[in-house]
Amino acid sequence: RLAQLTIVDVLVTTLALGNLAFAGAFTQTAQGTLALRVDNAGSRDGLSAMQASLNGTLRAVLQPGLYQSSTTYTGVVVTTAAITSQFASVTSSSAFFKATATYNANSVDLIMTRQGFGAVAGETQNQRAIGNVLEAGYSTALTGATATFYAQLLQAGSLRALDQLSGEGTSGTQNTAFNSGVLFGQTM
Repeated sequence: RLAQLTIVDVLVTTLALGNLAFAGAFTQTAQGTLALRVDNAGSRDGLSAMQASLNGTLRAVLQPGLYQSSTTYTGVVVTTAAITSQFASVTSSSAFFKATATYNANSVDLIMTRQGFGAVAGETQNQRAIGNVLEAGYSTALTGATATFYAQLLQAGSLRALDQLSGEGTSGTQNTAFNSGVLFGQTM
């Protein structure tokens, strides 16, 4: 008998390997998302089952903290039978992390690689400039308000966080107003 579960409906408070456990088989469809929390200390949620049929998305949900350049979370999925399928995609809740999965005989490991704030694919020139300035000040040894700022920035789901820090959204409307005024003056 296959067990089906919508992971989003499960409330688990403590990060722990195997905190999502199945006495039978776990099947994830192509439309499904297995969202597992990870933290900067290497702790993570984990799924354990007798068998697992993987598909859909494995999504790493970052918890607040300052992260090293790369963190490996071993055994985010563990089975007693051999794993013969893979997730169609592996993603991160943060725009500043690249998530990848490594498949072993009876387990799946998750590797989170932090990308520099100014080195994320798809950044605008302004986002890259702001990101490079922020990257120069980043360290896992930060404390206080600066550590809180960077921990919150690392949780940003899109690069728009860099736009908000730069004021690009506000200056964009001002530039339009200035350009309209120039055009009006030229017309007169």
